[in-house]
This record gives sequence, structure tokens and C-alpha cells, in this order.
Amino acid sequence: MINIADVRARDHMATIGLFSGIAYWNDWNNGLIYLTDPQLYSIQNLLNQMMQKIEVIKTSSSVYGASSNAMELPSETVRMAIAFVGILLILVAYPSRSIS
Repeated sequence: MINIADVRARDHMATIGLFSGIAYWNDWNNGLIYLTDPQLYSIQNLLNQMMQKIEVIKTSSSVYGASSNAMELPSETVRMAIAFVGILLILVAYPSRSIS
């Protein structure tokens, strides 16, 4: 009976550990608050800044009447590409954890 509980508990602990790791990996707010050197920013901070710059370009071009090319920036596509880059290392690490 102890062996069955041990196997079930390891699965639960691995799942909780995986989700906690993903939550920590995706957290960009702590890096933004506590880091002052931009060279120490995580991938999430850099990707978040990239999205903010795209939004600034879109809004400033509509306000100042610039060319309509900036209005056609594919923000949804860029957002999905950023999400893929942000989760890429977790996708690489997950299969190695599930095999053992």
C-alpha cells in the first residue's frame, strides 16, 4: 500500500513542481521591479518590452498620422511568436523530465 501511495505522490509532486517552474519562468514582473541593469533581464522581460514597443509604434503612428504601414503590424502573430519563444526551453526540458 505504501508503494502505491509513493508512486502517486511522486506524480503529484512532479506535476506541482512543473507548474511552479512554469509560473516562475513566465514571471516578468519581478525582474522588472528588482533588476536595474538591462543586461540581467530575463527572456520574459525582453519579450514583454518588445510587445510594449510594438504597441507604442502602433499608437503613435495613428496619433501623429504617420504612414499606414505601422498600423498593419501583425501584433497577434508577434504575440504568438513571443509566447513560443518564451516556452521553448520548457518544451525542451519537459520530455527529459517525463522519461525518468
